[in-house]
Amino acid sequence: MFPILTMGSRRKIFALVPVALFLTALFTVEAINAQTSSLTPPPTPTPTSTLRWQFNPANTTNPENQYKAIQWSSATVFDGVVYVGMSGTHSYNVTRTVQTDTIPQYTNFTETAYEAWGGVYALNASTGKQIWSYIGDDCKATPTVAEGRVYAQTGQSQLSALNISNGQKLWTFSVNEEVGSSPTYADGKIYIGLAHGNVYSLYASSGFGRWNFTADPSHLFSPLYNVGNEVSAPVVFNGTVYVSSLNGNLYALNADSGRKLWSYDAKSPIQLSPAVFNGRVYFGSDDGNFYALNTTQGEKIWNYTIGTLWSSFTVNRDAVFINSGWWTKGSSSILNNVFALNALNGNKLWNSIVETTSQGIGFGGTLTVIDDLVYLSSSYNNLYLINASTGARISLYPTEGTIISSPVALNETIIFLSSKDGAIYAYTLPYVPSSLQRSTPTVIQRGELLIIGGIVLIVLFFGFLLLYKKHQKTSKLR
Repeated sequence: MFPILTMGSRRKIFALVPVALFLTALFTVEAINAQTSSLTPPPTPTPTSTLRWQFNPANTTNPENQYKAIQWSSATVFDGVVYVGMSGTHSYNVTRTVQTDTIPQYTNFTETAYEAWGGVYALNASTGKQIWSYIGDDCKATPTVAEGRVYAQTGQSQLSALNISNGQKLWTFSVNEEVGSSPTYADGKIYIGLAHGNVYSLYASSGFGRWNFTADPSHLFSPLYNVGNEVSAPVVFNGTVYVSSLNGNLYALNADSGRKLWSYDAKSPIQLSPAVFNGRVYFGSDDGNFYALNTTQGEKIWNYTIGTLWSSFTVNRDAVFINSGWWTKGSSSILNNVFALNALNGNKLWNSIVETTSQGIGFGGTLTVIDDLVYLSSSYNNLYLINASTGARISLYPTEGTIISSPVALNETIIFLSSKDGAIYAYTLPYVPSSLQRSTPTVIQRGELLIIGGIVLIVLFFGFLLLYKKHQKTSKLR
């Protein structure tokens, strides 16, 4: 019924519909591409690490007078400086005169004498150059840095405060038992756990004592060992001191008075310091279980069986990451597992078998989380990188010596220390921050883009419809 002009016009109008659809689809795709093009995929870590520097405190110039580092503490990195303690031996030759029945006098008999020696060192984190040192006899506890001071073990039974600029001793706290752990600083006070179950609180400015608490005698070890109630490095949070003990108890103490608020008996030695996060205190016991308690009353919220052996853990991003291992049946090998548990309910997120060895305990080492990566050190000179979200192993970095400290981010790299033959070595890795990781637009983001495209189609459709009706009216008038 329509004239030929009308039919032709209609064909021309609807011939534009596929073009409109194409343009709309192109717009949507380009919008999605614009959403993701600015997100650069992360660089892929390679199994290589760069040796930045090495430091050896030993005197190698005189073969008759040797200083050798035997054990290094974990390192504390603060404001571009590495603070680390060590214990070792000082050996020197001594000439003696020996008299026997057969040899009345024998001179120039030389033997080697040994004595304890140690020190606290401040090193430039970028170059390894020594800034200062404080020489003691046993300094293997990890130093703590706060308020212009370095708090460190300077003898088997001594804790000292050192000037952060030059290492000069400001004060010393001496006890009749071994300083067994790293000191903890909080609110102008120092808290330290000792070998015989004592927890001390000191004024950080003077070293004067505030209070001390003694853990219960151990019911798990023979008294002959005399270390059955040895306590961990204290953790201080919100006015409460949390400390674990080899006697199997976790204690919560009032930070002002040292009064015991509560204790939880795990009935098995607790080797490591607890961690506090979001109203919960976390710790692992030698019975193979990992626990979460309420911080107010010490009531158990959940526990998860990890394994017969474990060495370190950290709480990060609402998850607990634990370095653990299982003995395999019929052999001395160990399956080394890293577990990620939900920090709120203890549900397992993933576990990853990182290393298997028949050489003994190979899972010992530190575990830390930086952005979306888990850094795990092995006692067999390896550093592993693990995806914190999935547990997939990303890379392996071998070193020449045992890794002694948790990796830290420094100048857009990761630095970690290892020790071998009395020296320490600083290695660096490429830094892979979470901001560089590729992300996929969510369903909501894609939906918003498609809605925009749909609106464009609707507008075009009604536009064509109006043009068509207007053309109909024009044709009828003619």
